[in-house]
Amino acid sequence: MSSLNSGSSVYHGVKGFYWRQADFTLVSTHGTNGAYLEAAWPQLREQLLATKPRHGVDLSSGKHIKATDISLNLSSEHSTYCVRELYDPARPDSILGLVCNKNAASTSDDSSADLVSWAELFVLCETRLLPPTERTSGNLDEKDAQLASRVADIFDQYLRNVTRNDKWSIGRSHFESCVLNFVTRRQPIQFCLPAFPCKSPSAEKTCGTDPDGAEHLALKTLDEFARRVGDIYSPGAIVLIVSDGHVFSDLLEVKDDQVDIYGESLKQMYHRMESRKQCNGNIQFTSLTDIFFGNREVTGLLQKQWVEQVELTHPIDSERSENAELCRKLMMALGQNDKTMLRSLISSQDRSTLGLYRGLSRFMLDDLSQSRAFAGGLSVSKRKKMASAVAAEMMVRNCAYSNLVELLFPSHVRLSIHAHDNSGPKFAIRLLAAIAVDDLESRSAQASLDNYHTPTPWHNCLAYVEGEPTPYLVKARAAHDAIAKGYLQGAWTGSENGSYFALKPPTATTSTHVAPPLAVVIPQSPVAMAAQDEVVVSAVEKRQPLLVQEYPVLGRMLPVVYVPLRWTTEYILQMGGAWWTWTSA
Repeated sequence: MSSLNSGSSVYHGVKGFYWRQADFTLVSTHGTNGAYLEAAWPQLREQLLATKPRHGVDLSSGKHIKATDISLNLSSEHSTYCVRELYDPARPDSILGLVCNKNAASTSDDSSADLVSWAELFVLCETRLLPPTERTSGNLDEKDAQLASRVADIFDQYLRNVTRNDKWSIGRSHFESCVLNFVTRRQPIQFCLPAFPCKSPSAEKTCGTDPDGAEHLALKTLDEFARRVGDIYSPGAIVLIVSDGHVFSDLLEVKDDQVDIYGESLKQMYHRMESRKQCNGNIQFTSLTDIFFGNREVTGLLQKQWVEQVELTHPIDSERSENAELCRKLMMALGQNDKTMLRSLISSQDRSTLGLYRGLSRFMLDDLSQSRAFAGGLSVSKRKKMASAVAAEMMVRNCAYSNLVELLFPSHVRLSIHAHDNSGPKFAIRLLAAIAVDDLESRSAQASLDNYHTPTPWHNCLAYVEGEPTPYLVKARAAHDAIAKGYLQGAWTGSENGSYFALKPPTATTSTHVAPPLAVVIPQSPVAMAAQDEVVVSAVEKRQPLLVQEYPVLGRMLPVVYVPLRWTTEYILQMGGAWWTWTSA
């Protein structure tokens, strides 16, 4: 069966990494074709020794990259490859190699004028693949293996999300293997989590654009997990949050500048937690712009005109910054899958692809419900069509970003807020120690619109109900409705740990059962009340007739049509009454 993640990007041309010594002794290989590279190493070594490098690049740091074209029998599709090797003066006996399919563009005499060449050089310089270790699989310490197993236990008990078709029993060995790579080196265990993009633009889900109490609780959860690992492993653990805000912001009608503000506010929130001793400093942050612009000696080799050829689909209009747009294009050049294959899988009713596509379409229909793109009397059918277009582009972007993360963080334990089955290489987590509910009256479990996301702080709000130890994760609309209907009292409340809904049951009740909602009476003059008794009236509008929901423009026409029609009807009734009285007489 065809794979959704197929294409011709740099990622799809990468055959693998390897580490070798200065005397060309192979130390290790990494990647899906690692075993083939290891088997073909005698041929590869011979050609590297006999072939003059096609070109070289000297970096200001003293590092040097050589590119050599070779021929190998690694697959039936390609036989010619480009091998790039990174020489680092800090590690003279550890040389990192990257083997890629030979691209026609790579034959250019001026290698710096080619986007593919730059992208391969970028991957080689920026990948965080662990360097060689003296320990091998044959001389591993049994205590190290036991330690990796205990770390897996902590993850299983404290952070792992469980799905209906969970395959943790299969994926656990992969998890432990990733952990073991750090343990054998006595280095902090590195976890990688693409997450924390920006607040949802829907006012029915969130109460603003800044990180709030939900983000605070999520950061605390991640930090506490890393602390527990540190309790049994002295080098500790680090969770790297890789913000995916700029990957999707233009699809959500969120300004790129707002993504930057959210990301910076999130860092400041965590630093405040550190200063108050509320966390242990186990979380680090990076983003798409940090990834591409963090190393100036590599970014300086890029010419922006090379990126003009990269196509980027924008289903809706949004305010985009130049830097963020450049990063999105570079991401697509490095990792984009084949859009034709995506359309083919959807058309052929591929179960997995179609399910994800439909789920994301429903999710985006909800997330964009109050966007400018949906304004102006757009019919429900047109909204659905636009949401589906956004969902398709989101699937393509997500695949490209995932491929980029795989290239740059190949040794990290990969965590995800998506509901993967935990068979590896990604492992699903629950960010919040909160009860996710659809409403605060029945407290029914929150239903997923796409069966793909686990509950997140950027799509929800945190609500604390007086007398209940565990907070609730809810949409803002649910909290406003509970207050307006009289089920609960309270308001959105500011706090040094992030804002949240502070709620409590009504102070006075006349019966033991929950009364039906009463009409909300707004006083004509201000009424003094204590801060804790502040009441917020729901901003959710009364549900409109079905015809008006389908054609919103009718909602604006009703007053124009209704008032004259009512006057006319009353006039006819009055005249009819007068005629009946006259004829009866």
